[in-house]
This record gives sequence, C-alpha cells and structure tokens, in this order.
Amino acid sequence: MGQQGICKLCGNVEHLRKSHAIPSSFIKETLNSSGWAYTFRMENKGSPEKTGNDIKDYLLCESCEQFLSKTYEHPFITLLKNDSVDRGKASLKKTLHGHTFHFGSKKLSSIHAINFIISIFWRCSLLDIDLFKNFTLPDSCLEWMKEIVIENKKPESRLIGIEINTLTDSTERYSSEALNQIIVAPFMFEDHPRPIIGIIFGGYLFKIIIPNNRINDRHSLLQQNTKTYLAKNQELLEIPNINDTLIIN
Repeated sequence: MGQQGICKLCGNVEHLRKSHAIPSSFIKETLNSSGWAYTFRMENKGSPEKTGNDIKDYLLCESCEQFLSKTYEHPFITLLKNDSVDRGKASLKKTLHGHTFHFGSKKLSSIHAINFIISIFWRCSLLDIDLFKNFTLPDSCLEWMKEIVIENKKPESRLIGIEINTLTDSTERYSSEALNQIIVAPFMFEDHPRPIIGIIFGGYLFKIIIPNNRINDRHSLLQQNTKTYLAKNQELLEIPNINDTLIIN
C-alpha cells in the first residue's frame, strides 16, 4: 500500500506512492525494446549505467500522483507518441530543423507544457536516489515551483524560462533509438551569465533558466501564450561535457 509520510505536493500525511521524476512511460518505452535504459550523471566519466524501471522513491500520495499524470504527463506523452492529442487540437510535426509543437488544446496548452517540465525538475530535486543525488534547488525555488505545478499557474517569466531542443546526431554515432534511451540527470548546461540547467530524456534536451532575467534572449523560450514552438535541433555531441563523458557501447 505504500509508505506513510507527508506528501511533498499537497502536504498531507498519506500513504505515499513510489514516484518517478521522469515519467515512467519514457522509461517503459525503452524497456520494451531493450530491457534497459541508459542513465547518466555528467560528473561520472565513462559508460552510463543500465537501469530498469526503478528510478523512483516515495514522494507523493496517490491523489497527487494521479493529478500530475492526468494534468501534465498523459497529454504531453500522448502528443510525443502519437503526434497529436485532443483530436488533433495539439500536434507535433517533425521537420529538418527540429520538432514543431502546436498548442491549441485545453488539455495541452503551452502552460501545461511549461509546468510539465517544471514538475520534472521539482521532483528531481526532491527524490533521494543516486541518479539525482547531486542536484538540489533552493527551498525558496522549490516552493514557488510547487505552487505553480499544483495550481497549473502561469509562471512569472522573470523567475524561470523553459527551452526544449530535439536531440540529433549528424555523426550517426547514435541511432534515433539510442537517443531516446539516453537519460541524463540534471546538469549545469551553462552558468554564465545566468544558470541554465538541462536534463535529457525521451530524445529531448529540456532546459530551465533560473532566474530568467535577460529579456533579449527569450525569443527561443517556450512562452505562456505560445501557439507554435520549434524545438530546435541540438547535436548531442555538442552539448558541453557530453562528448568527453558519454560512452555507449
């Protein structure tokens, strides 16, 4: 039935479920084809670990798990898998320059997508497991993230920026299947002039910028009122540190 404790989202004392930070659907997708996924921390040089569906720990109650799944994970994952959701009101098109997201659905607006990504980083910082042990966000940051996620609020653009990139490998060292299998724990993508934190899963690089105080650079970010968003291609081996550290046999 689970372990009793305080749910990190609602704050109630409940029987807790084992929660994933990265939705289990992404992990199961790779497990179905190979039996394992690649998990990797930037500070560990060499080969990534092969893992099953066990990147989880007690964090949320059943009600909050279902809320996150229904509100954010299910529509976003359905879009990625089927290229459309809500009878095509939200869609995904694969182009030479990257994947283009079209948000026109009450089930999946750009705000849902933004808060889906925020919820991933929020859970990564809270989960006490090896993969995320070197990633922590300040308590003050976690608090406003929680408020945004639980209410599906519009986050203030000065607090956080969100960017999505489509992983590619023009060297053909990694197949599209291999790109989808790579899971990289949150890492510092860039520290100057502002902190940019990245995470990789499902064939995408997701980035958050905290604080998001350089207005001139916001043209590439996913905005609250975005209807069409191009997740520009990102060469895997051009990501800082990846070329020197990520080895997949």
